[in-house]
Amino acid sequence: MKSDKITVLILFSVIFLSISIISVFTLFCETSDGLRYGIILSTIISLVVFIFVFSLEKNILFKDKEVKDLKQELHKKNYIDTLTGLPNRNRFFENLDEAKGVILLDLDDFFLLNSVYSKEVGDEFLKKLSEKLNKNSCMVENIYRMGGDEFAIISKKEQDLKSVAECLSNIIDSFYIKKDNILIQLSATFAISYKKPFIETADLALKYGKRNKLNM
Repeated sequence: MKSDKITVLILFSVIFLSISIISVFTLFCETSDGLRYGIILSTIISLVVFIFVFSLEKNILFKDKEVKDLKQELHKKNYIDTLTGLPNRNRFFENLDEAKGVILLDLDDFFLLNSVYSKEVGDEFLKKLSEKLNKNSCMVENIYRMGGDEFAIISKKEQDLKSVAECLSNIIDSFYIKKDNILIQLSATFAISYKKPFIETADLALKYGKRNKLNM
């Protein structure tokens, strides 16, 4: 939009300048030669300005693309989890105002997976599990990675979140990765909150559930 305005402004300036040059040459020379020289000179100037405008517009378009790419990169860093590609904690809290209920889930004994195998294997598990959860058929719009092995779901409508949690639990329980001919599986603890402040009440329920090996 900005480049279009600049282009139009410069083109109008070229037209005005060309008319002025032709008029001046015609006025002072008062011959057809003067008119001819004026037209030649205005044509040369117009070509030079056209080349300048073309290169300027290309540069502006290139800068606009750079700015757009930078904005997309910043958006990705601010709102997308780099490991899993899921919306992150920032996006969760931004969308929390629309919540009718919240589910928090935390993988059980995930630290052992990192300790026994490696952080790389742990990251692979999280990445592949996130892909599986993101393609769920549990009536979930978005799954957020809150950090580490903790995930969250925001429900934007009135629905039975217990059945949603059970559906997601079945997906997690049936999921595994294979390393050195060993199947690696983990379970998860779930906490549901219909009461504001959602995150605080769900977090308290999750901690209680983890301690007592219950889904809340």
